[in-house]
Amino acid sequence: MRKLATALGIAGALLVSQANAAPIFTLTGGFTGDVVIKLQNFESFTGALAPGSENFGILRITSIEAADASGPVWLHGQNGAEITGIFRDIIVVSTTPVGPALNVKSTGGLLDLFINPVGSFAAAGGAGQGIGGYAAAGGGCVAASTAPCYNGISNAPGGGAFLSLQWNSGVDPLNPLIFIDGDFDFATFPSTGDAAGFLDVTGGPFAGLFDTNGQITPFGPRDVFAQNDFCPNGTLTCGTVGDWQLLSDDPVRARIPQPSTLALLGIALIGLAGLRRKIAA
Repeated sequence: MRKLATALGIAGALLVSQANAAPIFTLTGGFTGDVVIKLQNFESFTGALAPGSENFGILRITSIEAADASGPVWLHGQNGAEITGIFRDIIVVSTTPVGPALNVKSTGGLLDLFINPVGSFAAAGGAGQGIGGYAAAGGGCVAASTAPCYNGISNAPGGGAFLSLQWNSGVDPLNPLIFIDGDFDFATFPSTGDAAGFLDVTGGPFAGLFDTNGQITPFGPRDVFAQNDFCPNGTLTCGTVGDWQLLSDDPVRARIPQPSTLALLGIALIGLAGLRRKIAA
């Protein structure tokens, strides 16, 4: 979802971050181009896995790497920062058996990312406290709430907002109402699965850095493509983290524009605003 960038571009986003007293976020060498964002998910569903149930959880980004495999351009702890997030409002639309697997299609979904001093997540119990992190001291929200709230993520001292996103159509080329398409494979033990979907940037201090329309879908361009492989929490193969139902690793693809691109767009918008004022006069 393309937003109106200003001529300040990336520098403006960095100033906003500093104004919020959050740690500084920079990409090594001022990197621009396609990136792969690596992160860990901890998630659950409300009730049974059936139409109407909600998928929600938290995540933490471990690294941002150049898509050409040339190496990381941001690592957890760089400049004393960590990036964690809260997702919710992903509503299951259908569950369809396909052989030994269960296909699960969902719609909706919001994701809020926060940049905090490194260690904030772990100090508050992080993923280890599981769903209890929503109601813990300083949390103050329910697990599947629409509020972006989790102890150690949304309330970290010295932290602040980083990026807001929402899932959108594109993963199912035949149905614009499906935002996430996943499969649970019960032929494996323990069972495993995967899911995928596209997201659009909707706000946050670093929106100008990631709002690029770099992912093409049948229903229009999107900003981010996410794909994850998950397995059940509490199993020998996957390990145990809190009381979440699923644990997963997600490679997320996005594109970082060149600063000159943002600056040119900003100049064009300033010119357009001047033309409108002239016409109005």
